[in-house]
Amino acid sequence: MADFEIKDGVAIIPEGTTEIGRRALINCTDLKSVVIPEGVTKIGNHAFYYCI
Repeated sequence: MADFEIKDGVAIIPEGTTEIGRRALINCTDLKSVVIPEGVTKIGNHAFYYCI
């Protein structure tokens, strides 16, 4: 699962990450956008479930 930081409503997935795990950002109600680096090849089920 990717480590991530949410700053000012932007989730930043670090460079070098290849997978965003299942339920990684579940229930992030203040999420405005996500920065996903080029190397990500898999996004797990429900990674953004209940994000508004």
